[in-house]
This record gives sequence, C-alpha cells and structure tokens, in this order.
Amino acid sequence: MKRGISIFIFCFQIVFQSCISHQRKSESLKNTLLAEDLIKNSLSYTDSLNDTNRKDFEKALRYIDKAIALDSSNVRAYEDKQTIYTNLGKEVDTLTLFKILELKPNFAEEYVILGGVYERLKRIQSAKEAYKKAKIIYLSRPPSDGRNLNLIVTEFRITNDKSEALEKLKQFPIQNPNLKRDVMVSIDDIEKGRSER
Repeated sequence: MKRGISIFIFCFQIVFQSCISHQRKSESLKNTLLAEDLIKNSLSYTDSLNDTNRKDFEKALRYIDKAIALDSSNVRAYEDKQTIYTNLGKEVDTLTLFKILELKPNFAEEYVILGGVYERLKRIQSAKEAYKKAKIIYLSRPPSDGRNLNLIVTEFRITNDKSEALEKLKQFPIQNPNLKRDVMVSIDDIEKGRSER
C-alpha cells in the first residue's frame, strides 16, 4: 500500500512539473512573440528624424522598452534601442551597449561605440582595448570593402596616427566608389578629431 502511494505521488510530481515547465515555455514563447510585435510597431515610428516625428522616436523607444521587459534576451530590441538613441542625438546608453555585447560578443561595431564612450570618459587605455577587440573581430570576417574601411578607421583609433589613416582613406574611394560617402565621413571625423560617428 505504501509503495502504491509513493508511486502515485511520484507520478503526480512528474506530471505537475511537466505542466509547470510547459506553461513556462508557453509564456516565454508568448513573451518573445509579443516582444517581436512591439519591435515591429516601433519600426513604424522610426523612418527618419525631424521635429515633427521626434515624438514618434520617443513612442518607438517606449515600445522597445516594453519588448525588452518581455524578452530580455532579444538582441534586436537592444540594437534598435541604441539606434533610436543615436537618431535622437542622445548619449549612448551604456547599459544597452553592454547588454548587446553580452548577447552578441562578436559585434565589432558595438566595441567601436564602447571605445568612443571610454574616450569621452578619458579612459584611453580602456578605449584602445575596445578598439583592439573590434579590430580582431573585423579581421576574422571575410574580406570586403566595408570591413577594410572599418579596419582603417579602427586602426587609427588604436594608434592615433592621423596622417597614415588619412592617406589610406584618401586612396580608398578610388578603389571602392560605392563607399565614397562613408569614406568622406571617416576622413571628416579623423580630421576633426572625432572618435566615433
């Protein structure tokens, strides 16, 4: 009799745990889908920035924050939040930046942004370390025009050799006409001493 009760209790616990696990998975999936819907809603507000749609960016930011609250592992939500901050001319949200790097550690562009944050804080050694991580990631990517441009600019941020970077960049548009605008912005940034775009 005791053995029968023990088996019944054991089976009941297994079924109960299975139901709870299924409910949690179902809730997690529901939250992920809801978060994706919120991100899609936010995109409808973020086409371009001007005085009339500045409020739209703020509304998009609220959608993104709701999406993050529902699914804190959604890297796209953090990336979109960072983009909205940039479009609004706000300071980089360092918590968002670190969350992106936690979720997507091979995202070189975010290390470049982190380097710029460290530079503004006058933490030059930390900035150079962030730029070196970006450079390593860029070097691990297949060769492309965009990757090569990023390498030149990142190398400048590490060495501060303005003349070498400018020389390489001034030769770049001849070889790569499709990236001419990006090259011109990079030249302007280096000439004016800006560390990030």
